[in-house]
Amino acid sequence: MAQLGANVTGVDFSDEAIAVARHLNEELGLNVNSFCLDVYKIPECIHETFDIVFTKRNICPVGIVSCTVPGA
Repeated sequence: MAQLGANVTGVDFSDEAIAVARHLNEELGLNVNSFCLDVYKIPECIHETFDIVFTKRNICPVGIVSCTVPGA
């Protein structure tokens, strides 16, 4: 999505996964924001709204829904 021009924010609880994401971000010249967080901490740590929330396991914790744009 970032390669198509979308604003992308990535979250993972693994420092190693975030390091790989940041390396790819730099290597590909993208502008992806990557955060190492527990998914339940997103509403209190990331003060943005999102049109789409994608999760690897297709489970979206209730607190994350509060971060989406109404109607998204």
